Amino acid sequence: DDILLDFKEAMEFLRVSRSTIYRLMKANLLRGHKVNRKWVFYKKDLKAVLLSQAPGAPSTTTGGTNGP
Repeated sequence: DDILLDFKEAMEFLRVSRSTIYRLMKANLLRGHKVNRKWVFYKKDLKAVLLSQAPGAPSTTTGGTNGP
């Protein structure tokens, strides 16, 4: 999966908006690389984001407990 996708392809692959891609990068959930002033993403990194967002996957957010 060393395939590189550009920003638009990454948006389509993840089915998210441009701002969501930037949020994922800012939260260190997605690693992007600048090549000739354009962002590119490894497909394997995009797949990792999908897996982390899948139902039953460990949460990537921090929060409190559900106890009393």
